[in-house]
Amino acid sequence: MAATVQWRWVSGKIAFIQPVLEQAGSPIDTSSSALESVLGSAMAALLGRGLVDEKDNLYRMKASEMEIISYYANSIAHWS
Repeated sequence: MAATVQWRWVSGKIAFIQPVLEQAGSPIDTSSSALESVLGSAMAALLGRGLVDEKDNLYRMKASEMEIISYYANSIAHWS
């Protein structure tokens, strides 16, 4: 079953992600505004590729796209 999340929940994770990226020596700008921009771009890409659906500011991963989303998640797992 696919999870449904609100954008506010996703962007709220920035407070958690920011220090993790900094400790890992991330080569990207880790300011809150930069991370929110990156998350926004990532969500737009997921929506554009049809991997997630959005309705009323709620996002749901399509169960049929679990394999490709898992691939993307595994490709960035070393940053966490």
